[in-house]
Amino acid sequence: NGAAYGGALFAADADMVMQRTSFIANGQARAVNGGAFYAERGVAELQQVTFADNKAYRGGAVSVQQHDDAGRRGAAAPSIAFRSCVFDRNHAFNQGGAIDTVDPATPASFMTVADCAFSNNTATLVAAASTVDGMYHGNTFSCNEIVGETRQPPPVLTATYNHTSVNTTGGGNTIVGCPAF
Repeated sequence: NGAAYGGALFAADADMVMQRTSFIANGQARAVNGGAFYAERGVAELQQVTFADNKAYRGGAVSVQQHDDAGRRGAAAPSIAFRSCVFDRNHAFNQGGAIDTVDPATPASFMTVADCAFSNNTATLVAAASTVDGMYHGNTFSCNEIVGETRQPPPVLTATYNHTSVNTTGGGNTIVGCPAF
């Protein structure tokens, strides 16, 4: 599946719960944001969802925007939570191999990521795992890598270990190294 926003699912102003679902091989190089899933405003709870082999320009698997293209902000800001999800082998041709936010002004409090596994996600420029500064608890990050020729540090970098970089606020996250190349 491929679309400019959310290769498989575009959710705007939606309140949703998604459980035990898989998004596999969605998106394309021309997909602007969110190879598999793009969320704009609303509330989303994703539990035991697998995102594998998805790709987009930004947010290889998921892209989240706090406001719509008309620039409306405020009370409609989204809240999104990922619990026990898997992000594996997703690629962003720009930034956020697994997860990206379109709006850099998005507050960290809008997103929670708990007990998820991030492995083998790649990005060409910035943040192989995630560009979103959110609340991260009990996650495992393994072999997420910047693969471009021009490597830039992510906006907030609090953990780097042997090819894995993540933006995190919270605790109990595990950074697992991958074999040196």
